[in-house]
Amino acid sequence: MGKDMILEQLNYCFCRNSIIYDVARVIFLSNIKTTIQNNARFTNQHTISQTADILELVLKRYEDSLQ
Repeated sequence: MGKDMILEQLNYCFCRNSIIYDVARVIFLSNIKTTIQNNARFTNQHTISQTADILELVLKRYEDSLQ
């Protein structure tokens, strides 16, 4: 599954317009990203790096959408 496909699925899952949902998304994605980075030393570095990159892109999109 490529990055674009994963991003498309994440965008579909988080397609709500309410500001509350937007804020919750950013908090949720920030927490996941932090957890992944904290656990990276215990798992496959390559997979963790790719997952963190994808979450970073999604988080950036939603942070931009709040402005």
